[in-house]
Amino acid sequence: MNEGISKIYCGHYPYVKKALDIQYIKNMRLLAEAINDGTVPAPQPFPTRIPDIGGPNPMIATLNGVSIVYEPSKIK
Repeated sequence: MNEGISKIYCGHYPYVKKALDIQYIKNMRLLAEAINDGTVPAPQPFPTRIPDIGGPNPMIATLNGVSIVYEPSKIK
């Protein structure tokens, strides 16, 4: 993004309703790293399960205004 791209309009734009800036990308990376290394703060059960492609216990983690839904058994 430092090479001239200032905002990204992602596929989730209808839900997010805004372009994503570099701070959003940085926050998402921090959260993904925290999930990966097991230091994610206060993950909560995610109520929606997707048959066949989702896991049995989806969780949602939020940090600095970004969220990731993930299946803990599929991390590492």
